[in-house]
Amino acid sequence: MKTLFKCLIVISILVSSSTITAQTFEAGNDTSDISGFDTQSSQENFLLNQSATSTTVSTTDNAIYIAQIGDNNNLISTTTSRESTVTVLQNGDDNLTVLDINSTTLKETVIQNGDNNTFLDYSPFKSNLRNATINQTGNNQNLTMFGSNSLSEKIKISMQGQDQSIIIRNF
Repeated sequence: MKTLFKCLIVISILVSSSTITAQTFEAGNDTSDISGFDTQSSQENFLLNQSATSTTVSTTDNAIYIAQIGDNNNLISTTTSRESTVTVLQNGDDNLTVLDINSTTLKETVIQNGDNNTFLDYSPFKSNLRNATINQTGNNQNLTMFGSNSLSEKIKISMQGQDQSIIIRNF
């Protein structure tokens, strides 16, 4: 009787394990599948939606989201804040982003598409709010921002083209 019981247990384990391992994934040509990060706009939308989601979930989080696609891209960040969400997308080669910001509430999005783009943001004095969106599309673009004031609290900058330089001083 014990032998029959042991055989039934072994057979049931074998039968159940074979049905579990028998499941396979079938790849189809369904157009509703997620296409991934095939296009630049899908990458940007993903990052922007990530930062929006994180700020609505919790108001006391500090987070940095980074996506670097290409060679020799650098991000240096030194932030002092109670609430911060920094999102950086570097798509290309030899891009540099330096954020040295002191703000109570910080939300900054930097998108660099192209090669050899530079964005420097220094705010040595504490500000209450910093909500900036920077978009550099092209090659050899240089943007430098110093300080913070009421005009730069919700600044949006879009640089498109080649070989441009902008210096913004906010004191």
